Amino acid sequence: MEVDLNSSLKTKGEVESALCDAVSGFYREHFGHGPKDIQASLVGRMALVHLRGGTSRYERNMGSELLKSVRERVISSARQVLLDAVRDAGLDAEYVFYDLSAATNDEVMVFSLEREPVLRVRRF
Repeated sequence: MEVDLNSSLKTKGEVESALCDAVSGFYREHFGHGPKDIQASLVGRMALVHLRGGTSRYERNMGSELLKSVRERVISSARQVLLDAVRDAGLDAEYVFYDLSAATNDEVMVFSLEREPVLRVRRF
């Protein structure tokens, strides 16, 4: 009997979707709401996540420097929870880099991965 090892692997799109779900869940748990839009991309040993509309009107009224400081503190203090959620999504994340633009309400996370993910190739 031949075993198809490829069948247990996820496609790039499935991993990116799981990553979006993990980060959105982290946001709902730690900030009380998720982003309005989220996209993820795998690039070599990096996973990039772009969030739009992740801050509330109240948070934006705090001022950009205070908002950025508070967000960075929360992400820093809960970094291991975030990395574990990303690992549960199927990626071996080592570290996360974060930045926020309060002016545009955009946030970016870059996850450094231990290794490039092994993905299933879609056959048409």
